[in-house]
Amino acid sequence: MRRHARIYMALITVILLLTSISFAVSAETITTTVDLSNVRKNERGDGYNWDNINDVLTLTNYKQDTEEDYGFKLPHGATVVIQGNCSIKAKKGALTFDGSAIIKGSGTLKLEAEVGMINLSNNQTAKVIIYDGNYVINAESCGIRSEYVPFTVSGGKMDINVANTDGYALYGTRLSLANCGITANSGIYSYNELSVKACALDITANGPALSSSVKLTVKDMAIEDKSGAAITEYNGESAIVTSSTYKRVRTSILFGESVPAAVDYLIFLLIVVLLAAVIVLPILRQRKKDAEKRALYEAAHPPKAKKTTKK
Repeated sequence: MRRHARIYMALITVILLLTSISFAVSAETITTTVDLSNVRKNERGDGYNWDNINDVLTLTNYKQDTEEDYGFKLPHGATVVIQGNCSIKAKKGALTFDGSAIIKGSGTLKLEAEVGMINLSNNQTAKVIIYDGNYVINAESCGIRSEYVPFTVSGGKMDINVANTDGYALYGTRLSLANCGITANSGIYSYNELSVKACALDITANGPALSSSVKLTVKDMAIEDKSGAAITEYNGESAIVTSSTYKRVRTSILFGESVPAAVDYLIFLLIVVLLAAVIVLPILRQRKKDAEKRALYEAAHPPKAKKTTKK
């Protein structure tokens, strides 16, 4: 009887463990909006941690699927660190900003909504910068939208799919793309300035792949059409594939990018020579004087001959 009781207890324990695990798994997916736009303290939830003192949000294998308008709402000045495989699904905006933000990390972030990333602020002095990471955006109208805040992508990879044929992969004011990779089925448009430098792009759009109402700058890239034919100068083509031709040249740490790094080495060499002149040369002169004094003393005081004793 005792043996059977032990078996029953073991089975009950296993069942309870499996039940608790299933509850834990179901609790990992957040189904409501996480609003940190007015946060005043540290916040922690399944897959996310908000460090209020440093304004840092860390997403680690974060999962969110909500029927509400917004997924994650961030305050001005937030830094987002992406770790593991993260995903956010909402109606209007998956990841929203209220001003400046920095996004970085080695993980992957998948966004699904009418707009994948959207900046709700009209603060034109703010800025959003993506440094690295992998992004998969499935949007209805726009992958990334920032109408008033300048938006910069300076690294990482993006795969943007927009359902609306009149939509945009990126849309906003003062868009800057550099050293990044973007694959998209719609164009990139800025109604102010669009700068694209040293990027790997694969874009197929209904209109121009890259366009701006004010100024478009394309540099340090080899451009081809989908057939592989070279495009010597971009003129609004709708389907393009680009690769970076940028050759990194080391620049001066002391004087900035307009001065080559060789100037820093010359200054370092000059400092070494000056240190030698200030420190080493006086030591050598003193040693020479000491040697001369020792020679004069020995000339004035020759050693006496040793007396020999008769046995």
